[in-house]
Amino acid sequence: MAATICNSSTVLVTETCSAPDSTKELLISIIEERKSKLETCKAPKLLRKPQICKAPELLRRDEKSAKSFEPEVVAIGPYHRGRAHLVPAEDHKRTAAVKFTSGCCIHEFYNKIKRVAAEARECYADAFDLTEEDLTLMLFFDGCFVLHFIDCYVKGEMKEVTMSTHLHGFIVRDMFLLENQLPYVVLDALMSLKRVKLDDFFNKIIGTMSIQSFSDPKESSYHHLLDRLREKLLGPTTQRPSPGLENLHLFRSVKELREVGIRFRRSNSQYLSDIQFRPCAVWGTLSLPKIVIDDLTRSRFLNMIALEMCMGKEDDYGITSFVWFLDCLIDRAEDVRELREQGILLNALGSDEQVAELFNELATNLAPDYRAYGTVLEGISKHRSNRFKVSIYTFLNTHFSSPWTAIAFIAAVFLLVLSVIQTIFTVFPRG
Repeated sequence: MAATICNSSTVLVTETCSAPDSTKELLISIIEERKSKLETCKAPKLLRKPQICKAPELLRRDEKSAKSFEPEVVAIGPYHRGRAHLVPAEDHKRTAAVKFTSGCCIHEFYNKIKRVAAEARECYADAFDLTEEDLTLMLFFDGCFVLHFIDCYVKGEMKEVTMSTHLHGFIVRDMFLLENQLPYVVLDALMSLKRVKLDDFFNKIIGTMSIQSFSDPKESSYHHLLDRLREKLLGPTTQRPSPGLENLHLFRSVKELREVGIRFRRSNSQYLSDIQFRPCAVWGTLSLPKIVIDDLTRSRFLNMIALEMCMGKEDDYGITSFVWFLDCLIDRAEDVRELREQGILLNALGSDEQVAELFNELATNLAPDYRAYGTVLEGISKHRSNRFKVSIYTFLNTHFSSPWTAIAFIAAVFLLVLSVIQTIFTVFPRG
């Protein structure tokens, strides 16, 4: 007997194959196992992908990147629970739970979590060995800790947080690691009894209290805090035309674009997805949102990139595409300096060389959605291919790039005109 693998899901067994019996049995068992898993995945309960997973190994290949996924101070959720350097935070979680639930019955908060614990367990991609009671307690204490910290952060009452002040920045960092997330259903359950101003918190950590608002989906549509941060940073996105392959490698740096007459300006929008190219008579203008580069940039971007990889949604690689686009622009320190001088990059990391190195490293092993900036790439391509525009810009930039060169050019033209006039009067003297 032999197994013939067809395009359909049916496995046919014929008499014509000469494979050994052991091989035939192995093939049949593999096909049947795959069929069983595919049929199971069709069940409505498993249509949704897990919301919280471990970062892909592809992003962990170097030591710098691997550390970006590891919590420094506090474990939130099951993946890093029990690690020695994170154990001291457990006692602070209990204190935070008491403070967060003060004025209410603590058992009401706990019972809210108990009702959603099973649903929360399904949000994690990897299995973990916790009883129902242990899981509920973990979600309860972690959720109270996170919301208490956010509440204190927004109200400016950080003295209510019992952990040392120098650790507060690390706590914020740890709250936005992919492997350190709580399902939103847990936060929603707790906030049904005590509201917390999450929007104010996100506006503060993004760096502005005046970030534009857009029609947010309901909180329950977010997977977790990292997912919400990603959506806040990207803002509303629209599908843009897909560029041809010839447009994917148009430029290598800010310097190269400057040389063909493309100027850089900071856009009014602060959404990372809002990158626009506007052609002019001679010049072109590439508008980019303001972005702060600091010690948390590597960790946040890598974790949001890991989230996009785990979600695996078509046309939903906004952060990945943004990092790729910046890497196209930034090759050397001089590119960073140009963007910094235009108010696009705020360098709180260190030298311009460090920022250039950061984006060159972040963009390694990325598979962006090139269509995200299709219109921008198309505009840059048309500008660069217009030799007349580029020639005029080169001429103007050469002779009018500064007041002195402009004066020298005008003086030269004036002298040339005088010479022509003198020649005319010499050849044709007045009678």
